[in-house]
Amino acid sequence: MGQSDKSSSTNTVPWKELLAFFGVAIAAYIGYLGIRSQTEIPIQATQTAEARLANQTQSPSLPTVASNETLLVPTDASIGTLTVQSTSVTIVAATQLPTLMPITPTVTSQQIVCVTALRGEGVPAEVQTDSFIYVPVIGSPGMKLILANGVEFLFRNMKSFEVIEVSENPYRVKVTITLHDSETITDYIGSDQAYWEHLEGRTKYGSFSMQLSKVKRVEFRDGGGCQK
Repeated sequence: MGQSDKSSSTNTVPWKELLAFFGVAIAAYIGYLGIRSQTEIPIQATQTAEARLANQTQSPSLPTVASNETLLVPTDASIGTLTVQSTSVTIVAATQLPTLMPITPTVTSQQIVCVTALRGEGVPAEVQTDSFIYVPVIGSPGMKLILANGVEFLFRNMKSFEVIEVSENPYRVKVTITLHDSETITDYIGSDQAYWEHLEGRTKYGSFSMQLSKVKRVEFRDGGGCQK
């Protein structure tokens, strides 16, 4: 009886010790999990913050160009159409612009002065307008006539003038001036030496000079010759 009880006590499973061991193991595992979670959460938070910072520091993406959007770009000889697509860029040359020809100003016939002499065949001399001057005995030559009343008439304002009277005692010359608006003025030339004074200029053949008292008519034309 004594041996049987001893043998029975020897073969009994030590549940108490096993339960204590498992309890300690479970407590240790739970503690390990708590420590691990406290370590991983800060690491994940740090990684997330670093990822966001990296995204913010990257170069901003270029704006997206809508598909089939068309832009106009110049080329050397024409204007090109730039078609921007989502996958490719195509440049289509437009019709070449017409070449602009330089505009050449129309040159009118050279202005001339037709001087008809009192004597002769009545064929007027063609004098260049920009050279035609009145040369007084006293004073400076000019493109004008000064009448006895002191009024000065420029050649460019005249359509014509005619010598209607010449006297030798005293030496005087009387003229009728016709302006562009067809107004006429008749008076003597202001100089007492008008009988001896001259009209001068240039022709296509050479110089021109005629005494005022020998002149019948002077006509200012825009061109086309004196015979027309």
